[in-house]
Amino acid sequence: MITVKIDGVSVTADVLTSGANAIGGVTAVAFRLADNDAALSPDSTFKIDDVAIYSDTAGTVSVFTDDFESYTDGYDLDQSPYSSATSEAVVGTEP
Repeated sequence: MITVKIDGVSVTADVLTSGANAIGGVTAVAFRLADNDAALSPDSTFKIDDVAIYSDTAGTVSVFTDDFESYTDGYDLDQSPYSSATSEAVVGTEP
């Protein structure tokens, strides 16, 4: 099940699941700003904060969380626990 919240308010209208016969759970999570054919402005940004993954649909058994506040400004997310294939993902602080 995937739930997206902005400022604590759910912005997903429907419950998104991997199907009735889902096996194995989450192995990767990807956030994308555009597809491979899109041309974006160099000033384009995509901001993520407070990521949480739970092993149950009730959201009580946490298996991964990150609030990004423990990283320094400009920290490159192309290292553990994230993928070395991460492209142009850095931590930034909001003024």
